Amino acid sequence: MTEFMPAVASDMPRLMTIVAEAQAYLKRSGVDQWQDGYPESGKLLSDIESGRLYKAVCDGESVGFCALFFGDAEPTYENIYDGAWRSEESYCTIHRMAVSARFRGTGAARFMFSQAEKLCRERALSYIRVDTHQDNIAMQTLLMSMGYEKCGIIFIESGAKRIAFDKLL
Repeated sequence: MTEFMPAVASDMPRLMTIVAEAQAYLKRSGVDQWQDGYPESGKLLSDIESGRLYKAVCDGESVGFCALFFGDAEPTYENIYDGAWRSEESYCTIHRMAVSARFRGTGAARFMFSQAEKLCRERALSYIRVDTHQDNIAMQTLLMSMGYEKCGIIFIESGAKRIAFDKLL
């Protein structure tokens, strides 16, 4: 990966292809995540318009994306069960991360996490929160390998259970 930058509206066709590839991968992996049409194009377009959607680029091609919420409190993180967040300071939330099928296993997700951490430091944030599906072992493994720690369980807006992680930078 060579670049990490805000996505723009003209990226939408490529981003939606990446979403479809991620949905298919999760389904093949037996993970009941993103199987209900999420994230829909309107959600990603809203992320773009608010300056929150970032893309990883390799040789001019978008290979992955994630939404970064700098300093905004995530409502679904207010209640955490079977554990606790390690800090109450202002944080960045990482949502909606996906990598193109062709770039899966190349370090693209690791690159996006490291770039998100860099952007946090530039904004004087030293704390990140993220969540993932309990069956998404690949994401959990990546998070733990990058120094994120399991904190407990949260429930997203749909009522679905997610494993919560955080990292102190």
